[in-house]
Amino acid sequence: MKNKAKKKTFLWVDILLYASAFFISVTGMLFILKSRGFYPFKDNTLFIMDMQSQFMEFLASLRYTINGDNSIFYSWSRSLGGNYLGLYAYYLASPLSWITIFFPVDKFYAAILVLTLLKIGCCGLTFSLFASYLWNRCHPVPDTDHCWQKLILLPMAVSYALISYNMAYSFCLMWIDGVILLPLILLGLEKLLNGQKGLLYTLALTTSFICNYFTGYIVGIFTAIYLLFRLCTLVTRQTLSFYLRRVLRFAATTLLAIGLASPLLFAVLKDLASGRLTAVTYRADTITNFPFVQLLAQFTNGSYINPLYEAFPNIYCGYTALVLALLFFTLRRVSLREKLAAAGVILLLLLSFYLTRLNYFWQAFMEFTGFSHRYAFVFSFFVLYLASRTLSALPFNSFIAKWSNKPVLQLIALLLMGVVSVDMGLNGRAIILGLENNYDYDTLTFYQDNLAVIKPLTDDILSNDNGFYRVNQDFEYANNDAMLLGFNGMAHYSSTFNQTVNSLTSRLGFAQAHYWNSGHGSTPLTDSLLGVKYHLFNTPTPSFYTKIKATEYGTSSYLNENALSIVYSAPLPDRKINLDNDNPFLNQNILLNSIAGTDLEYFTFPDFEFTGNESAWSYSFTAGSDWPVYLYMQSPDFSSTKVLVNGTEAGSYFTHETNCILYLGSFTPGEKVLIDILPATSVRVEYAQIAVLNTVLLENTLLNLRTNEMRITDHKGAKLKGTIYVPEGQKIVTSIPYDIGWTVKIDGKKVPFQKYAETFIAIETEAGEHAISFTYLSPGFSTGMIVFLITLILSVLYFQPDIFRILLVKGRKNDSDIM
Repeated sequence: MKNKAKKKTFLWVDILLYASAFFISVTGMLFILKSRGFYPFKDNTLFIMDMQSQFMEFLASLRYTINGDNSIFYSWSRSLGGNYLGLYAYYLASPLSWITIFFPVDKFYAAILVLTLLKIGCCGLTFSLFASYLWNRCHPVPDTDHCWQKLILLPMAVSYALISYNMAYSFCLMWIDGVILLPLILLGLEKLLNGQKGLLYTLALTTSFICNYFTGYIVGIFTAIYLLFRLCTLVTRQTLSFYLRRVLRFAATTLLAIGLASPLLFAVLKDLASGRLTAVTYRADTITNFPFVQLLAQFTNGSYINPLYEAFPNIYCGYTALVLALLFFTLRRVSLREKLAAAGVILLLLLSFYLTRLNYFWQAFMEFTGFSHRYAFVFSFFVLYLASRTLSALPFNSFIAKWSNKPVLQLIALLLMGVVSVDMGLNGRAIILGLENNYDYDTLTFYQDNLAVIKPLTDDILSNDNGFYRVNQDFEYANNDAMLLGFNGMAHYSSTFNQTVNSLTSRLGFAQAHYWNSGHGSTPLTDSLLGVKYHLFNTPTPSFYTKIKATEYGTSSYLNENALSIVYSAPLPDRKINLDNDNPFLNQNILLNSIAGTDLEYFTFPDFEFTGNESAWSYSFTAGSDWPVYLYMQSPDFSSTKVLVNGTEAGSYFTHETNCILYLGSFTPGEKVLIDILPATSVRVEYAQIAVLNTVLLENTLLNLRTNEMRITDHKGAKLKGTIYVPEGQKIVTSIPYDIGWTVKIDGKKVPFQKYAETFIAIETEAGEHAISFTYLSPGFSTGMIVFLITLILSVLYFQPDIFRILLVKGRKNDSDIM
C-alpha cells in the first residue's frame, strides 16, 4: 500500500512537471507576442519572410488534397503542376500541420498562431520528459518526501522552448519539429543504453525523418555524437561486448528508423533532384565563417542575428543555463571523464559554427541561401542538458535537511523560474523585434485587404466553372497564391521547384528569381498554349481577353476563350525545340510553330529608336496596327523603374516581379509611340526588344489546335480521364510538366511518353478516337513503400521475436482442433 502511494506521488509530480513545461512555455510565447502587438492582442500576424511567401500557403494547400483536382501526390496549384508529396515531406509532414485545415483561409493567421504555440509548448514538454529521466538516473532511490525537488528542472524546459533558435526561425515551423523530437530521441537512446531494445528511439527518430528530412539528418548526426559522449561516461569494467552490443543496437534501430520513414524520404529526395539538388554546389571559399571571438556575443541576451544573411548561429538559451552549464565542470559528483567528454562536444559544436567545412557537413554539404546554421538548436540543447545535469547532481537533500520545515527550495525554484521567464521573454522579444525591423510582419488588415483583392475573383471562377483549366495572375498577395486559394496556377516558390519548368518560363519571358517562377510576363500566346482559361489583371489588358468580374480595388478577372485544353493533338514534327534565344518573343514564335507545324510570325518586331543613357532613356516607334505591343529588356542590375507610354505609366521594370515581358498597349495605325524608362538608379540594359502580336494569326492557329482537344470527363485527385481524337500524323501534346511519376493509358493500355521542349509530355499513338487517362504517383514512393514494408517486418522481428512462433503455434492448434 505504501509503495502504491509512493508511485502515485511520483506520477503526480511528473504530470505537474510536464503540464507546467507545456503551458508555461505557451504562456511565455504569448507574452512575447503581446509585447510586440501580435494577434490575438493587436493587429500583427506571424506572416513574415518564408512564412508569408511559402509555409503559410503550403499549410493552406492541405485542405485541397482532400478533394478536388489535387491529391497528396500531385498539385496543379504549383507552377503548371508538380509533385506534391515531395513538397509535403519537405515542409508539411509534421502531424501538427493538419490542425490548420480546421481554420478558414480568411482566418489563417489564427491557424498559424495556434500551430506556433503548440510547437513551442511541445518543445518544453519533450525537454521536461528528458530532464525527468535524467533526474531519475541521478536519483535511483528517490525519497518520496523530497520528490518535489524534480520541479527545479522546469526552468530548463521553458528555456528550451524559448531558445533563440525557435524565436529566430518561428517563420520556418517545419524546423521546430526537430527541436521537439530531439529530447525524445535522446530519451529513447538513454533507454537503449540502459539495456532496452530501443522502441522509443526508433519511433522518435522515424518521426523526425518524416517531419523534415533535413532536421532529421541534423538530429541523426547529433544523436551519434551524443552516443559517443555517453559511452565515454559509461566506461567501466564491463566487457567490450557489452558496449559493442549497444552500438550495434543503436545502428540497427537507426537503420530501422530510416527504413520506416523511407516513403517520404525517397519522395522528397526525388523531388529535390528535379530542382534544388541540380542547383546545389559545394564550395568552401574560406576556412572560417567569422572571427571566433565574435561568437561570444551570441551568448548574450537579445543578440539578434538576421537569420537570412548573417553567418552567426542563434544559440542563446539563457544566462541561468549558461551559469549552470559552467558549474557542471566544477561538480565533484561528476567524473573527470564525463567533464572532458562534455567539453569535447561543446568544442566540436563551436568549431562547426566557426569552420566552413564542418559547417557544410552539418548542412549535408549543400550550400543554402541564408540560414547558415540550421543545426544551432543542438548546441542550445546540450547546454541545457549540462544545466539539467548540474541541477540533478546538486546535493538538495542535505540542503533541505539543514533548512527543515522551511520552504527554501520551493522559493529558490520560484525565483529561478521568474529569472528564466524574464530572461527568455526579453530575449524572445528582442529577436521578434529584430525580425520586424528587418522584414515587417503583415498585419491582419493587410492580409484581409489582399484577400479581398483576389479571393472574390477566384471564388467566382471556381464556383461557375467546374472544368479543368489554369488561372494566371499579374498581381498576387504572396508567391504561392494558387496553393493558398485552391486554384490551378502558374506561380510557385519553394525548395522543391522544377528546374525545367523554371528554365522554360524564363526563356519565354516570364518573371523568375531565385527558386521562384511566376505567370508575370505572359502573353495571349503563352496563356493559350499553357491552358490558362482565366487571367486576373490589375493593369491594362489586351482585348484578346473578355472581362467577367471586377472588384472595387481595381482588379478584374478575364476569360481567355482561345485557351487550349491541357491535352490536345498537334503535328509536333520535332520534340527537340531550341529556345535559347535572348528574344523571348522569338522563342514563343518557335514554340508555337514547332507544336502546330506552322511557319508564321506571330510576333513581329518594328523598328524603334533609342535615346538617352543609363539614368533615363526612351524608345520610340510608329504603330503599324492596333495589335498588342510588348516590351522586354534584360539587365544585370536590380532597380525600381517606371515605364511610361506616351506619358502614361504602363508598369514598372527590373524588380524580381517585373523583370519580364511588359504589355504596353494597343495603338492606332500610324500613331507615334514614345516609351520612357525612368529608373531609380542607373541601369545597364544588355538587350531590349519591342514586339507586336498578330492576334489574327494566333487565333487561327489556336482554333485549329482546339478542334482535337481532350474532352476531360474526370479530373479529381490528380487524375485526368477523357477521350481524344488524334488525326493521322499527329501526336498527343500536353502542357503537363514531364515527370516519371505519370502513368499514361490509351484505351486501357499503358503507353510510354516522351518529353518535348525539354519540359512537357508528348505521346505518340495511332490515329483515331481514343480513351486516355493520366495517373500520378510520386517518384520514389513505391520504392519507399517496399522498403517500409520490409523494414516493418524486420522491426516486428526485432522488437517481438516470438510473435511469429506464437502465431505458428496458434495456427497449428487451430488445425488440430479442426481435425
